[in-house]
Amino acid sequence: MKTKFDAYFLFASNHACVRSSRLGTGWLYSNESLISDLMVLWALFCEVHEVLVKEHGLTMPNLCAQDQRLVDQFDRIFNEQGEYWESPGGAVGTLQRVANPVPASIAGVCKTLRNGYAHFHWLYENLSASDYWTRQAWDIAGAIPAFGLPNRPVNNYMAYVADAVPPRPNAPPFAAQFWNLPDLRILVARYTTLRFSLHLFLNVLLNDSLTNVFDQ
Repeated sequence: MKTKFDAYFLFASNHACVRSSRLGTGWLYSNESLISDLMVLWALFCEVHEVLVKEHGLTMPNLCAQDQRLVDQFDRIFNEQGEYWESPGGAVGTLQRVANPVPASIAGVCKTLRNGYAHFHWLYENLSASDYWTRQAWDIAGAIPAFGLPNRPVNNYMAYVADAVPPRPNAPPFAAQFWNLPDLRILVARYTTLRFSLHLFLNVLLNDSLTNVFDQ
Protein backbone atom coordinates (compact mmCIF):
# COMPACT_ATOMS: atom_id res chain seq x y z
CA MET A 1 0.00 0.00 0.00
CA LYS A 2 2.88 2.33 0.74
CA THR A 3 4.22 1.65 -2.75
CA LYS A 4 0.85 2.48 -4.30
CA PHE A 5 0.52 5.68 -2.26
CA ASP A 6 4.03 6.92 -3.03
CA ALA A 7 3.82 6.00 -6.72
CA TYR A 8 0.53 7.84 -7.19
CA PHE A 9 1.79 11.08 -5.70
CA LEU A 10 5.13 10.84 -7.48
CA PHE A 11 3.10 10.92 -10.66
CA ALA A 12 0.28 13.20 -9.49
CA SER A 13 2.59 15.92 -8.17
CA ASN A 14 4.21 16.28 -11.58
CA HIS A 15 2.86 19.60 -12.87
CA ALA A 16 3.34 18.35 -16.41
CA CYS A 17 0.13 16.44 -15.75
CA VAL A 18 -1.66 19.81 -15.63
CA ARG A 19 -3.86 18.57 -12.77
CA SER A 20 -3.88 21.92 -10.96
CA SER A 21 -3.41 25.64 -11.48
CA ARG A 22 -2.24 28.43 -9.21
CA LEU A 23 -4.86 30.32 -7.18
CA GLY A 24 -3.24 32.92 -4.95
CA THR A 25 -0.84 31.07 -2.67
CA GLY A 26 -2.48 27.69 -3.29
CA TRP A 27 -3.64 25.40 -6.06
CA LEU A 28 -6.98 24.99 -7.82
CA TYR A 29 -7.85 21.38 -8.74
CA SER A 30 -10.30 20.31 -11.41
CA ASN A 31 -13.20 17.99 -10.66
CA GLU A 32 -11.47 15.31 -12.70
CA SER A 33 -8.31 15.41 -10.58
CA LEU A 34 -10.32 15.52 -7.34
CA ILE A 35 -12.25 12.42 -8.38
CA SER A 36 -9.01 10.69 -9.36
CA ASP A 37 -7.42 11.52 -6.00
CA LEU A 38 -10.51 10.43 -4.09
CA MET A 39 -10.73 7.10 -5.89
CA VAL A 40 -7.09 6.26 -5.18
CA LEU A 41 -6.98 7.55 -1.59
CA TRP A 42 -10.35 6.14 -0.58
CA ALA A 43 -9.52 2.74 -2.08
CA LEU A 44 -6.18 2.70 -0.23
CA PHE A 45 -7.94 3.64 3.00
CA CYS A 46 -10.30 0.69 2.50
CA GLU A 47 -7.34 -1.63 1.94
CA VAL A 48 -5.65 -0.35 5.09
CA HIS A 49 -8.88 -0.84 7.04
CA GLU A 50 -9.23 -4.43 5.83
CA VAL A 51 -5.61 -5.34 6.58
CA LEU A 52 -5.55 -3.77 10.04
CA VAL A 53 -8.98 -4.85 11.22
CA LYS A 54 -9.53 -8.21 9.53
CA GLU A 55 -6.01 -9.56 9.09
CA HIS A 56 -4.28 -8.13 12.16
CA GLY A 57 -7.21 -7.82 14.55
CA LEU A 58 -6.54 -4.16 15.26
CA THR A 59 -9.25 -1.56 15.76
CA MET A 60 -9.21 1.95 14.41
CA PRO A 61 -9.68 3.47 17.90
CA ASN A 62 -6.66 1.54 19.20
CA LEU A 63 -4.60 2.52 16.18
CA CYS A 64 -5.51 6.20 16.49
CA ALA A 65 -4.84 6.13 20.23
CA GLN A 66 -1.19 5.49 19.39
CA ASP A 67 -0.80 8.62 17.26
CA GLN A 68 -2.66 11.90 17.73
CA ARG A 69 -1.77 12.84 14.15
CA LEU A 70 -4.18 10.16 12.91
CA VAL A 71 -6.97 11.44 15.14
CA ASP A 72 -6.34 14.97 13.86
CA GLN A 73 -7.25 13.94 10.32
CA PHE A 74 -10.71 12.82 11.40
CA ASP A 75 -11.06 15.95 13.51
CA ARG A 76 -10.44 18.00 10.37
CA ILE A 77 -13.48 16.46 8.66
CA PHE A 78 -15.81 17.51 11.47
CA ASN A 79 -14.21 20.89 11.96
CA GLU A 80 -14.98 21.74 8.33
CA GLN A 81 -18.76 21.25 8.24
CA GLY A 82 -18.63 17.49 8.67
CA GLU A 83 -21.30 15.53 10.54
CA TYR A 84 -21.72 11.95 11.71
CA TRP A 85 -25.12 10.34 12.25
CA GLU A 86 -25.78 6.88 13.65
CA SER A 87 -28.47 4.68 15.17
CA PRO A 88 -27.56 4.07 18.83
CA GLY A 89 -27.16 0.36 19.40
CA GLY A 90 -28.06 -0.19 15.76
CA ALA A 91 -31.75 0.24 16.55
CA VAL A 92 -34.05 0.95 13.60
CA GLY A 93 -35.50 4.45 13.42
CA THR A 94 -33.21 6.00 16.05
CA LEU A 95 -30.80 7.88 13.80
CA GLN A 96 -29.29 10.88 15.56
CA ARG A 97 -26.33 13.19 15.16
CA VAL A 98 -23.22 12.42 17.22
CA ALA A 99 -22.10 15.69 18.78
CA ASN A 100 -18.40 14.82 19.10
CA PRO A 101 -17.52 11.90 16.79
CA VAL A 102 -13.77 12.10 17.48
CA PRO A 103 -12.39 10.04 19.07
CA ALA A 104 -15.39 8.17 20.53
CA SER A 105 -17.00 7.21 17.19
CA ILE A 106 -13.91 6.75 15.00
CA ALA A 107 -14.71 3.05 14.55
CA GLY A 108 -18.15 3.87 13.16
CA VAL A 109 -16.83 6.68 10.98
CA CYS A 110 -14.17 4.38 9.50
CA LYS A 111 -16.68 1.57 8.95
CA THR A 112 -19.00 4.00 7.16
CA LEU A 113 -16.15 5.25 4.96
CA ARG A 114 -15.07 1.72 4.12
CA ASN A 115 -18.51 0.21 3.46
CA GLY A 116 -20.02 3.34 1.91
CA TYR A 117 -17.22 3.41 -0.64
CA ALA A 118 -17.25 -0.34 -1.30
CA HIS A 119 -21.01 -0.43 -1.86
CA PHE A 120 -21.15 2.80 -3.91
CA HIS A 121 -23.29 4.56 -1.30
CA TRP A 122 -21.85 7.95 -2.26
CA LEU A 123 -21.98 10.37 -5.18
CA TYR A 124 -19.59 13.06 -6.40
CA GLU A 125 -21.86 15.80 -7.68
CA ASN A 126 -22.59 19.33 -6.48
CA LEU A 127 -26.18 18.71 -5.36
CA SER A 128 -28.54 19.61 -2.57
CA ALA A 129 -29.18 16.74 -0.16
CA SER A 130 -32.65 16.10 -1.63
CA ASP A 131 -31.26 15.92 -5.16
CA TYR A 132 -28.42 13.71 -3.91
CA TRP A 133 -30.98 11.32 -2.37
CA THR A 134 -33.00 11.37 -5.59
CA ARG A 135 -29.98 10.55 -7.74
CA GLN A 136 -29.15 7.63 -5.44
CA ALA A 137 -32.80 6.52 -5.46
CA TRP A 138 -32.76 6.66 -1.66
CA ASP A 139 -36.07 7.12 0.16
CA ILE A 140 -36.95 10.79 0.68
CA ALA A 141 -40.48 10.46 2.06
CA GLY A 142 -39.35 8.64 5.18
CA ALA A 143 -36.56 11.07 6.11
CA ILE A 144 -36.40 11.90 9.81
CA PRO A 145 -37.11 15.60 10.52
CA ALA A 146 -33.93 15.97 12.62
CA PHE A 147 -31.72 15.33 9.58
CA GLY A 148 -33.29 18.31 7.81
CA LEU A 149 -33.02 16.74 4.36
CA PRO A 150 -35.11 19.39 2.51
CA ASN A 151 -33.14 22.24 4.09
CA ARG A 152 -29.67 21.11 3.03
CA PRO A 153 -28.80 23.20 -0.04
CA VAL A 154 -26.12 22.79 -2.68
CA ASN A 155 -22.91 23.25 -0.68
CA ASN A 156 -19.70 22.90 -2.70
CA TYR A 157 -19.67 19.14 -3.35
CA MET A 158 -20.89 17.86 0.00
CA ALA A 159 -20.69 14.10 0.44
CA TYR A 160 -23.39 12.00 2.11
CA VAL A 161 -21.77 8.59 2.61
CA ALA A 162 -24.15 5.98 3.98
CA ASP A 163 -23.94 2.47 5.39
CA ALA A 164 -26.18 0.07 7.29
CA VAL A 165 -26.82 -3.62 7.87
CA PRO A 166 -27.81 -5.09 4.48
CA PRO A 167 -31.54 -5.76 3.99
CA ARG A 168 -32.83 -9.20 4.85
CA PRO A 169 -33.63 -11.62 1.98
CA ASN A 170 -36.85 -10.67 0.18
CA ALA A 171 -36.91 -7.26 1.93
CA PRO A 172 -37.02 -4.00 -0.05
CA PRO A 173 -33.58 -2.92 -1.30
CA PHE A 174 -31.24 -0.54 0.52
CA ALA A 175 -32.52 2.52 -1.32
CA ALA A 176 -36.22 1.88 -0.75
CA GLN A 177 -36.03 1.30 3.01
CA PHE A 178 -33.13 3.67 3.66
CA TRP A 179 -34.36 5.31 6.89
CA ASN A 180 -35.55 2.00 8.39
CA LEU A 181 -32.30 0.07 8.01
CA PRO A 182 -30.66 -1.28 11.19
CA ASP A 183 -27.31 0.24 12.17
CA LEU A 184 -27.84 3.15 9.77
CA ARG A 185 -24.89 5.53 9.64
CA ILE A 186 -24.36 8.68 7.55
CA LEU A 187 -21.12 10.62 7.19
CA VAL A 188 -21.49 14.18 5.90
CA ALA A 189 -18.26 15.73 4.65
CA ARG A 190 -16.83 18.11 2.09
CA TYR A 191 -15.12 16.07 -0.60
CA THR A 192 -12.20 18.49 -0.65
CA THR A 193 -11.71 17.99 3.10
CA LEU A 194 -12.19 14.22 2.84
CA ARG A 195 -9.54 13.99 0.15
CA PHE A 196 -7.08 16.07 2.17
CA SER A 197 -7.71 14.15 5.41
CA LEU A 198 -7.39 10.77 3.74
CA HIS A 199 -4.08 11.70 2.13
CA LEU A 200 -2.58 12.92 5.42
CA PHE A 201 -3.95 9.95 7.37
CA LEU A 202 -2.30 7.58 4.89
CA ASN A 203 0.93 9.59 4.74
CA VAL A 204 1.26 9.45 8.54
CA LEU A 205 0.39 5.75 8.67
CA LEU A 206 2.49 4.60 5.72
CA ASN A 207 5.36 7.10 5.75
CA ASP A 208 5.32 8.54 9.29
CA SER A 209 5.07 11.95 7.62
CA LEU A 210 2.75 14.94 7.87
CA THR A 211 4.03 16.37 4.60
CA ASN A 212 1.20 17.82 2.53
CA VAL A 213 1.84 16.11 -0.76
CA PHE A 214 -0.62 18.42 -2.54
CA ASP A 215 1.44 21.52 -1.66
CA GLN A 216 4.05 20.95 -4.35
